[in-house]
Amino acid sequence: MGSLIEAIEIKRKSYFEYDGAPYHCLDVDVSKPTARGGQTLVRVKMRNLLTRAVFDKTFKAGEKFKEPDLEMAPATFLYADGDGYHFMDQVTFDTLTL
Repeated sequence: MGSLIEAIEIKRKSYFEYDGAPYHCLDVDVSKPTARGGQTLVRVKMRNLLTRAVFDKTFKAGEKFKEPDLEMAPATFLYADGDGYHFMDQVTFDTLTL
């Protein structure tokens, strides 16, 4: 199980899991409360890595998220066909289809 991160710890270009899907943080804005008893809010512009959709969402600073299980490797796009998109790993020269 990955570790949990709080909304206040989310930084630009970081990855987190929300509603069971992995997201990439595009921008973060932290709003500090002006009145006593107000809550710190974190506004996140995020991209769903599965659907590529972009969302603006506001979270309370204490909300927790899982870190997604992602692996990044340098790859070169080869071609696309009915089976998906084909990439070549630049280190091992293996072909990966998504």
